[in-house]
Amino acid sequence: MVSKDEFLAYIPHYVAMVAIALLVMTALREVIGEQHVLVEFVLILVLIFGYRPVVTRLDFVPTPKLWDELE
Repeated sequence: MVSKDEFLAYIPHYVAMVAIALLVMTALREVIGEQHVLVEFVLILVLIFGYRPVVTRLDFVPTPKLWDELE
């Protein structure tokens, strides 16, 4: 079971992931135009699954303890 403090440590990361995904998708639509839904879905998956490794390697924001244990 995850404690309340551990859960709260994830909130800024989830907000950042959603914000990055929305910004990238908006920029993509402005530059390239409408894309097929599958292309957008794949891009979202890459952004979401790539967020944790990038943030962990850059180490400029505190990461939750669970992320440190996974490496």
